[in-house]
Amino acid sequence: MNLIQRIKRALIDGSEADALHKHVRTFAETTSVVTSVDGATYAVLAADSVLLCDADTGDLTITLPAVASSDKRIVQVKKITAANSVIIDGNAGETIDGDTTVTITTRYTSLTLACDGSAWHII
Repeated sequence: MNLIQRIKRALIDGSEADALHKHVRTFAETTSVVTSVDGATYAVLAADSVLLCDADTGDLTITLPAVASSDKRIVQVKKITAANSVIIDGNAGETIDGDTTVTITTRYTSLTLACDGSAWHII
C-alpha cells in the first residue's frame, strides 16, 4: 500500500493511522529544509521540503522533480506575497492530481504535495 492509499485509509477508517504517523514522524525527523524562492523559475532540489515563494516581481514557476525519483516524497509550497501567481509544474508533463500544473493565486495559500512514484498528489 503506497503513502497516498495509507493517508486515505487513515482519514476514512483510522486503520492505517499508526503507519501514517510513522511516515510523518520519520519525514519530520529527517527533512526540515525551508527554502525561500523568488525569480521566474525554480527547480525543486533533493534537499527541499518547504518552499516559501515570493512572486512580487512576476509569476514564479516551481518545477517538481521527476516522479520516478520522488516516491514517498512530500513537498510543501506556500505563496507569501500578494502579487502575481505561483505555478507548480509537474516535471516533463507529469501530473499533479491529473493536471500538468497547479496555480496558487492567493497570498498565504499553501499546498502539500505527495508523490506515489507515478504522480504527484495534493493532500
